[in-house]
Amino acid sequence: MGNGRIAPAVFFPIVFFPMAAGEYRPRQKLLKSPGPPEGLVPPSSKEAERAYLHRIVAGAALFRPVSEADLGELVRCARSLALPRGKTLSPPKGKDAEIYIVESGAIAALDRDPSADKTILVALYGPGDVVGLGGAGLHATHNHQELKALSNIALAAIPIPDFLRVLRRSTELSEAALAALGIELRAMAARFAASLQNPLELRLAGFLAQLAAIATGNSWEPSANIGRLQQTLVADMLGVSREHVNRTMTMWEKSGLIFQTKGGDVVIENRKRLTLLAGARRAQLASPVENEWLWEIDAHLNYGLNEIAYDLAIEGVKRSPRDDRFKYFAVLAMARMGALKEALSLADSFRLSADDPHEDIASIRPRLRRDLAFSRRDGPDKALLKRAAEDYEKVFRSVRKTYPGVNAAATFAMAGDLKSAKALAREVSDIAAASLAEIDDDEPSYWSRSTLAECRLLEGDTAGAALLFASAVRAVDAAPGKKAATRRQLQRLAATMPIDRPWIDRAVPQGGVLFYGGPLVVPEADATRPLERMQRSLEAFLDRHEIAVAVGALAAGADILIAETLLDAGVGLHVVLPLAPVDFLDGSVTPSGDDWRERYIACVERAQTIEWARRTTASRGAYRLGSRMAIGKTIRQAEELVTGAFGFLALQRGRTPANSISHENREILLALGVTVEAAEDDWPAPASSGGGAGDYLAALIVQESKTGVDASKAHFVTRQGDLSISAFTSPADAIGAARNLMRDGGAKTRLWLDVGVADSASEKGRKAFPASLVTSACRPQTAPGKAYASEGFVNAATATPGCDLEFEYVGITATEEKLDPCPLYLADI
Repeated sequence: MGNGRIAPAVFFPIVFFPMAAGEYRPRQKLLKSPGPPEGLVPPSSKEAERAYLHRIVAGAALFRPVSEADLGELVRCARSLALPRGKTLSPPKGKDAEIYIVESGAIAALDRDPSADKTILVALYGPGDVVGLGGAGLHATHNHQELKALSNIALAAIPIPDFLRVLRRSTELSEAALAALGIELRAMAARFAASLQNPLELRLAGFLAQLAAIATGNSWEPSANIGRLQQTLVADMLGVSREHVNRTMTMWEKSGLIFQTKGGDVVIENRKRLTLLAGARRAQLASPVENEWLWEIDAHLNYGLNEIAYDLAIEGVKRSPRDDRFKYFAVLAMARMGALKEALSLADSFRLSADDPHEDIASIRPRLRRDLAFSRRDGPDKALLKRAAEDYEKVFRSVRKTYPGVNAAATFAMAGDLKSAKALAREVSDIAAASLAEIDDDEPSYWSRSTLAECRLLEGDTAGAALLFASAVRAVDAAPGKKAATRRQLQRLAATMPIDRPWIDRAVPQGGVLFYGGPLVVPEADATRPLERMQRSLEAFLDRHEIAVAVGALAAGADILIAETLLDAGVGLHVVLPLAPVDFLDGSVTPSGDDWRERYIACVERAQTIEWARRTTASRGAYRLGSRMAIGKTIRQAEELVTGAFGFLALQRGRTPANSISHENREILLALGVTVEAAEDDWPAPASSGGGAGDYLAALIVQESKTGVDASKAHFVTRQGDLSISAFTSPADAIGAARNLMRDGGAKTRLWLDVGVADSASEKGRKAFPASLVTSACRPQTAPGKAYASEGFVNAATATPGCDLEFEYVGITATEEKLDPCPLYLADI
């Protein structure tokens, strides 16, 4: 079937394809042949080769129903071979065509047009797949199929005549081949339809998603290294220009979707987003791609995931530069993160105008002015509020929509002009009520209902407003991000309206953000009863407190059980790990048993996001750092959702912060003013924090400068080329050193704040510290005279009591050394 047609003779050339883009089914691991029992003579090389081929052939789904006798006959005719990346797979010269069973690696099936020297991607194959090359019954002039190794591959090959001989006598193999052909035809039809309907971005995403499934053998790992890809080959396979592929890959890298290493490997950084883009979860394949991206951005904003929404919006700007909706969302995400200077700069560079017919876009500048008015520490700037209110009103008079109208009225009230606020609110409420009358109860209506409620409040009907807000909260499209916007608006109105925090909490309740954690269990110890008691405590806690979002790790034991309970309760889960997900699985989950491994994978697949410390190895310091990052994310998420932060911890009785990270986490949360519930019990095994020695440390990295760093509070100082790295036991000390450096003449200095792990007791450990820091390893190309912080540092600083520095997200940053993605924040030193 190399030319896409089925020969009249039923089973001549067999080509088995995986499923359509976004539907690749993770392979089952091929069975390993057991080694010889102790004391027996090892098998001969010929016997070992036969056992190796048997394992490969028997592991393929096509041959599983085949009898052992027929399987043995196929293995007897088989040979093993390996091929390096970039080579073309073909039978030996002068020999019969073969079918191939893939043991490892990825193969692309291409259909080549010799006259035009063009190829098109027909299928992708991975471990366990069976690949057929043109054979009997297929005219050579029509066989233009080419098999290209996309990575180093290992295979077993069976001559087609031998395969057909067994096929004719084996009913089981014939039935399996028919079933495989059905899957093949469905996959080909889906791929053909996608090539006609979908633009490059979706086809490329589907291609990468399949390669990620082949590379990892599963669907859960959040990232996957798919190796080096020649963009010319990819462009040729997808039928587009190389420039188009390069542009798209560059855009995806800047938005955190992929990462291209210095060595040329392509790493899928966010497989959840990739599979969404590829179409695995798209409701309607015919929907415009731009609408899908707008929906995804809006969804992240609704859940308070503003950094991700910003990255997606910037990607959308590059994808559709004339669509101002993406520009608006980028500015909005920045504003919701509190990065008002950056938001204003973006609005200026995007030239977002108050004359835009879209009410949200036209209102973005008044919104930013209002936010700036409330950014003053000594109280809101009434003059700036009045100007914002007047600008909102101008937009309202132009478009006659409720959003600028209600915000104009509310901003007049915030400025103290209650007369203008009340008059404008009456005018807007008529429009809002009319629009609400056309909406059924089961349709999205949060903004319509909350707008009318706000108008009633501004008109003086506090009781009526409370009822309408309660109705808005019950709307089908109510979401944490939307309620956060309403709660922030009401908190600002509380200074001039007869409402207070308890009234707001009753009218627009918002679930809190929970940090969780607890002991790890090991298989030889029975933790059934402590886990059961902890779960009862957690369920009682959830009865008392509404939780919208949870942040924590997924170690075997308390972590996973807490995460499962929260997920079942509809809580959005954000996983933060101290190590890479696979390393964490190997060290903190798998040793406790296969059941915990399966539960870990299920939680990862159900989680909204997953993050990890990029450059750490297992140590107590790494686990402490992971906890600080998770606590910081909890606090920041609570601030952005305008709600409270909580902690739920399972603690081992008799331990202290000195020998228990969970006890240490409780002390940190209490010092930050967080409400904490601790379920203390007699856990049967001590919580393990992993292997080697190491301390969690903050760092100030300074590129060669005449101005020296005040290292008086530094734990130690080391160098890496032209970088000076000062290690501190607290982010606050690192911030203090950075502030002193900037004050004493660091205008031409490049400096970064970061966190990592070091065994500071040894010279070797101190010298290795820079390698644990994303910034010193990757060297971001940031502007001198400003301090930038890694995401890990921002979270760790947020989790440090008394450390109140403000950070503005600036996105994924270009680096001199391409080792890891490098999202940065501008530190307001």
